[in-house]
Amino acid sequence: MVSDAYVPPENVDLPPELDAYLMDLLAYNSNALKSCALVSKAWLAASRVCLFRDITVESETMFLRFEEVLITSPMIGDCVRTLRFRGRELSAPLVQCCLSRTLPVPLSRLEAFEFRFVQDSWKPQSLKDLAKFTTITRISLVECSLYTEELFGIISAFPFLKDLRVADIDESVGEIEAVEKPHNPKLERLLMHCSAIPTRRYGRESLIDFLISKGSLESLRVLDVGISMYNMRSMGKLIRTLGPQLEELHIGFVSPFGRSDTDLSSEPFSLTQPFCAAYTCHETDMLESIDLTQSVNLQRLVLSRPAHPLTRDLLSRVVSPHVHTIEFGPDFIGADTQQLEETLCAPNFSQLAEVCFVTKYNPNKREDVVKSKYQLAFPRLHERGILQVARTLD
Repeated sequence: MVSDAYVPPENVDLPPELDAYLMDLLAYNSNALKSCALVSKAWLAASRVCLFRDITVESETMFLRFEEVLITSPMIGDCVRTLRFRGRELSAPLVQCCLSRTLPVPLSRLEAFEFRFVQDSWKPQSLKDLAKFTTITRISLVECSLYTEELFGIISAFPFLKDLRVADIDESVGEIEAVEKPHNPKLERLLMHCSAIPTRRYGRESLIDFLISKGSLESLRVLDVGISMYNMRSMGKLIRTLGPQLEELHIGFVSPFGRSDTDLSSEPFSLTQPFCAAYTCHETDMLESIDLTQSVNLQRLVLSRPAHPLTRDLLSRVVSPHVHTIEFGPDFIGADTQQLEETLCAPNFSQLAEVCFVTKYNPNKREDVVKSKYQLAFPRLHERGILQVARTLD
């Protein structure tokens, strides 16, 4: 008599590519990945790649635990791609000790460093130790306290740096000895959101001047800048210097030029109460400083504050015939959508293939309702089939 009971096969291993695909689907669900790691040796290896891809260190205790894991399980070091040092408990001496002690060898495939809230000064030897990480291609420095000379030293430590992100740097007061700058990285992407550009004392050399003099901007294709009344001339110089090589440009306002943040960030479309179009003196200066006529190969343009009156004027100054995508951030209150649509339908955007409005995700609003709101506000863009609406959790 044949039994109907199901007998599972002894081996049910999937192809490694399928294992990796399944783990990628769960990449943001750490609990699910941990459960998958208990299923089989194959899934343990596949889940490990996602579990340890991005590591965040917020205290000395966390780092000591991470260091122990790397020593006892060296294969984990091959999975780490991004290492973040974040937290006001972390001082520069602690971070420097972490970086120079055991990390370079175990993290042989590390691609990115992110420093946030790291304070105090760096020792010259610690800056040299950074050069041990020869696989680094991306550096982020956000809300860190640094001497400008230290900032230059960090940037120069990585020979293959391609992506540099600098935001809200708190410049330390005083002078330090010159530090070694062994490499001249060739950047492909630069993000700079600083109300005032980091500059050596007495204005001798700014970060922009330093990058230009080192030849680090010769390969730059993507630029993301936050413009303020304090940096607009420097940012204008940077955009003009890049000229035809610039293919993608992101423009935001670090300081909203007299427009309060509450005025510039809320639900879209107050057509009955648009902003007053009159510019402040700083806004007029900004329009004179930011010249897009040299960016003749621009293909993608991202503007974070579509309701700001400066946005429409910046769009009208675009001369590149290659612009195919324009993206707007979610801060849309007070926008005059009719005038904005007229600007987007002007002859200088004849090759436009996509206009994307990014909205903040709201679980109480259905996606189709949000989209229909934009379709009614921009009927000509919708009729051309180029209107897109994307939602973000940020």
